[in-house]
Amino acid sequence: MFEIFPEPLELLEERIESYAAEMSQIWPKAKEAEIMDLKKKPFVQLSSEDLAAEDVEQILGYAGIPKSNGPIGLPIDIEPKQLGADILIFPVKGLEAYLREKEPDIIQSLEAAGSMDAFAEKLGDKMTARQYLVGGVIECIRFCNKYGEALVIHW
Repeated sequence: MFEIFPEPLELLEERIESYAAEMSQIWPKAKEAEIMDLKKKPFVQLSSEDLAAEDVEQILGYAGIPKSNGPIGLPIDIEPKQLGADILIFPVKGLEAYLREKEPDIIQSLEAAGSMDAFAEKLGDKMTARQYLVGGVIECIRFCNKYGEALVIHW
């Protein structure tokens, strides 16, 4: 199973404090983003049986995300960077651009629906795991950009 969700930057800071030197120039930019405490945050949760590993690799293949033990997307303009053996930081804008290139039809349908909830309601039981993953990640990226949170992926 894996999960993708926004996480407040304060919590992220504690998790990666051992990489303070690498983050010293990135962190001030991230802290400038507006932080809000909202009760409803988007998330993606899929079982490894729901989607083949090759599909996950194709969908989330930006910057080596599937190969990283701890991929973290930040709502700032940075180059993807591996921090130690476990953590990859990357710009959520980069992942969004990658998804728009790889899955334009799904994203076009999501945007036509107006929200992930409306997209899911429109598709109903016909929604595929691929559509759910792509749409959910785009919704999480929007949230991260709007509220200054990090996009966290747990494998």
